[in-house]
Amino acid sequence: MRQHQQHTASDNRIRFDVAVEMPAPPEVVFAYLSHLENNPQWNWSVTATTPLDDRRGRGARYLQEYAWPRPGHDILEVTAYDPPRLLEVVAKERPEGAVSYRYHLAPMGTSSTRLEVSVELEPTYPTTRPDMYAARVSAAIATNLHDLSAVIIEARNPTPSPLAR
Repeated sequence: MRQHQQHTASDNRIRFDVAVEMPAPPEVVFAYLSHLENNPQWNWSVTATTPLDDRRGRGARYLQEYAWPRPGHDILEVTAYDPPRLLEVVAKERPEGAVSYRYHLAPMGTSSTRLEVSVELEPTYPTTRPDMYAARVSAAIATNLHDLSAVIIEARNPTPSPLAR
């Protein structure tokens, strides 16, 4: 898995991008990624994600519980939904501040996807070193995307159960 990270900070907002190559076509990556209930399987800080209504796509809302940086929860809302190319999710109720995740998916040949995540944080309190904060958070997101890649590989190539013999 290749990855690229870039970050900038201005006017109390912190923006950064993390890009990775996923070993599956965009339709497969998007299908998994857009079911936010899957977040705990690949995001190490998330403990549960529960739909708040029956909607899918734009306008869908979820309750997400997390363990880091301290146990808590927030409400996620899907603000852009264009399968299999674009998914945007916004969390406005975190104590640390609002955050938006914009997932861009592009095919790479017939069996891979370039997944670029653009993140914008608007911290509740100004940080004295936004560059260091962005570097830490973007590294954590890169780790999550590595785990997402592993989950998608496993889902596409499940290990046979020893009981299935």
